Amino acid sequence: MVRKYMIPVLALVGILFALWMVRQGSKPVIHAEPVADPPHVEFANRISGTGIVEASSRNISIGAHLPGIVARVHVKVGERVRAGSPLFSIDDRARLADLAVREARVREAEANLQDLRASSRLPRRSRTPGRSARTTSTSAALQPRRPRPAWPTPPRRSKRRGWTLTC
Repeated sequence: MVRKYMIPVLALVGILFALWMVRQGSKPVIHAEPVADPPHVEFANRISGTGIVEASSRNISIGAHLPGIVARVHVKVGERVRAGSPLFSIDDRARLADLAVREARVREAEANLQDLRASSRLPRRSRTPGRSARTTSTSAALQPRRPRPAWPTPPRRSKRRGWTLTC
């Protein structure tokens, strides 16, 4: 019974939805007035065209090793330039601020190093009487280490209790 009435009802709802969407889509679009007037050409004669602009002799690549915003242009249009002379300057405020932060970190690290050097010159108490801490740490560093096996040792079984010991 549900199939007998449900499928035709869903089909009718789908058709009504499709008709409503067609009606909504066919309404005219209201265009808003432009905020500003389009640009006007002030020249009496003009030429327009499409294509590629190529250099008369050869292409010259100009670029900088660091990305950034051009702060100042050192040359004018049509001016002859010698090889190696600067053409433009890149804004370096962010790099100067970063340099100041890094210099402050270097000064802080140097101060910490001086503090550590001063504290290492102070006498330390050793655990064994008659020895300084420096000789104790040196003798501990010179003693050979016990080699560790490359594979795990097999577990040992106790005969009396039945439990397992692993090393």
